[in-house]
Amino acid sequence: MRPLVPFRFCETRYNRGVEIYVNGNPVEETGDEKASVREVIEALNDWLAGQGAVIVSARLDGDVLDLANETAEVLNSAPANHRRLEIEAQNARLLVIETMNDLGNYLDRVARLCPTLMERDDPRSDIENLKEGLQWSLDVLERVEGILGLSYKEIEFEEDRIRKYVLRLGDVLDHVRVAVEEQNRPALEALLRDTLPALCDSLVRAIPTILRAGNLEPTDTTLADDIEEILGMVTGLPERLEAIAVKISMGNAAEGMEEFASAVSILEKAFVCVERSRRELPLSREDLMVDGQDFEERAKRISGVLDEMIEAFEKKDRILISDLIEYEIAPEIEVITRLLERARNFLKGSCH
Repeated sequence: MRPLVPFRFCETRYNRGVEIYVNGNPVEETGDEKASVREVIEALNDWLAGQGAVIVSARLDGDVLDLANETAEVLNSAPANHRRLEIEAQNARLLVIETMNDLGNYLDRVARLCPTLMERDDPRSDIENLKEGLQWSLDVLERVEGILGLSYKEIEFEEDRIRKYVLRLGDVLDHVRVAVEEQNRPALEALLRDTLPALCDSLVRAIPTILRAGNLEPTDTTLADDIEEILGMVTGLPERLEAIAVKISMGNAAEGMEEFASAVSILEKAFVCVERSRRELPLSREDLMVDGQDFEERAKRISGVLDEMIEAFEKKDRILISDLIEYEIAPEIEVITRLLERARNFLKGSCH
């Protein structure tokens, strides 16, 4: 996404020999020289901050730069040794909204899925992904505090301060790392079952408070817009999954797996949308009940089915994959569609 602020030529010289572009626009070279690529990028970041924008990515001579790597040799090289530095920047406030929405979706999935994580045959890779995801969550929260000029110590949420929730998340991540390192399965199970879901739920609810403290709207789309978008995405998804099952059963596993991953992403978005409806609308437990099962029960069930699906892919069990898609996942999509339609009708004042 291009930033909404109009970029002007920067009044800093970065050394002759390297052409600098911000969002495709050339940057004028006047002023002090810089000794390293890192200093050039830091100067550009300061300049962009004055225009309400932040750097989201950078390429040097066509290669992507890892800006988070403090020891990267290329960042310490002289600008004159390179031909072209390309910077992608985005409006900081829009970036915060998008990233915090992503954070909310991620933490919501963690709260739903981590209680059963240790029930999988080999959860090691999932635990590693969880550790990386929690560290990313901490990084996002810390960076948003800086971008918006906030102090989490001063923002109240549910009779506490936002800073305490962030610190708790860091503590939980440390405890998870220690439990993994010491192979303390009971401690890890307790963290994933009891501690982390409640904390993630609290942080999801806290995100709108953080955004409002920065004078931002909690989301750039209404719930009604999201429901309509997701309904459009899930329409025809059962038939699409059945076609995927046919591909897999006929031996076209690679293409089938790629399409299945895309379908699972849509399914996750649908679950997140139902969860958002549950939080923002005065829906009763019965409103989210279909065929005797409430939403939480269904979320847990479909999580188990997806775990079976992953194992089936690993074992290349095409018959089981096809059966799970046709008889387990496709019916659940139809149920999710019905729940979203109920939420839409409620918003329209015609829920019955």
